[in-house]
Amino acid sequence: MPRDRTPTHAPVDQWRSFAHDLGEAGAAVHERADPDRTPDEQEQVTTALLWTLLAAVTALPSRNPDFPEFTPILNPSMRPVAANVDTTYLGAGIRGGGTYRITGRRGTVRIVHLQVIAGTLGSDRPIRVLADINLDQCHIDDDGWVDILLSPDRPEGHVGDWFPVDASFEDGFVTLRQISYNWLTEVDAALAIERIDRSPAAAHTPGAVLRSLPRIAEYVGKEPMRFMDVQDDQLRRLAPNELMEVGQRLPGAMAGQAYMHGLIRIEPDQAWIADWEPPADSPYWGVQLLDYFYNTLDVVRTQASLNGSQAAPDSDGRIRIVVAGSDAGVRNWLDTSKLDRVQIRMRFYAADQPRITTTVVPLDRLGEHLPADIAMVTPAERRESLRARAIGLQLRRRW
Repeated sequence: MPRDRTPTHAPVDQWRSFAHDLGEAGAAVHERADPDRTPDEQEQVTTALLWTLLAAVTALPSRNPDFPEFTPILNPSMRPVAANVDTTYLGAGIRGGGTYRITGRRGTVRIVHLQVIAGTLGSDRPIRVLADINLDQCHIDDDGWVDILLSPDRPEGHVGDWFPVDASFEDGFVTLRQISYNWLTEVDAALAIERIDRSPAAAHTPGAVLRSLPRIAEYVGKEPMRFMDVQDDQLRRLAPNELMEVGQRLPGAMAGQAYMHGLIRIEPDQAWIADWEPPADSPYWGVQLLDYFYNTLDVVRTQASLNGSQAAPDSDGRIRIVVAGSDAGVRNWLDTSKLDRVQIRMRFYAADQPRITTTVVPLDRLGEHLPADIAMVTPAERRESLRARAIGLQLRRRW
């Protein structure tokens, strides 16, 4: 007699419920976002939902705070919520009462930064940053190795790097940011995290994945909503084509980093110019374009971002970037991909925000508003630059 292959009811029902809840979560985001967006901009909402879902599914292994591991949150391939394209973001779940050890190689990227956070992404409650840790402020041995302890209290006799966590929170996470200037040559850090205050036990928990499905659907619905609130607040205070500092209102913003933001609305025959003196002592600055739903534009295939290593200063030492839908041959060009409206995000680490002037000019008179010796590129040089971007981003850890 053939064996009955009908699936058991519980897993099938859980999957159907997950698919239903996921659809409802995405629909709720669209219902809130769509009225003020064009059809193309509504597709940006769907893109953000897909990336948010991908990050949530990828993070499944890190959800167990007794057996954490760093898994991707944001990177140049998953680009919602103004993800910095020079940065790969990874996260690992922790519990406030636990003791955790982070070990591994520092690598050669410009900045490696850890953030200890109370709260859960996607929750209605605001997250709370407990610690900002620049690995260069920790001990790095001759082999490039770091060894960091996180716990409510410093263990007796411990003399190495230790940072306190709040024992009162149940759900939290550690975010790992790796910020690169030269994508082709710099090497990412390789860090592991483990909980060390419990006896080893079997990591496999039957049914754990199924129990996580409702949390994934909840995250996909709530995280875009959270950042719609952030974006709506910024857009209410922004005059088009101008910039303002927004770091004080960004959830999970890096300590010591200035964040500038703007909404750019220009016609196809116009260009937007920003001009500033780069901070002399800042180890990192970067600028990138976003769509109207806070997704970073495709920096693999277009020049939609520049950092302090990629941009060319003018002979007076100032940085001038040109934002436009057409390539006028200026090296410091940012490509809008011909979108009707884009947002711009600037980051300046370990430095005060510079004074930035902005102006909108006719594209066919761009040269009248730029230095005569501004760096230019040929079409062949632009193609080679784009090729280097695509290779460099693939060399970084994204998955």
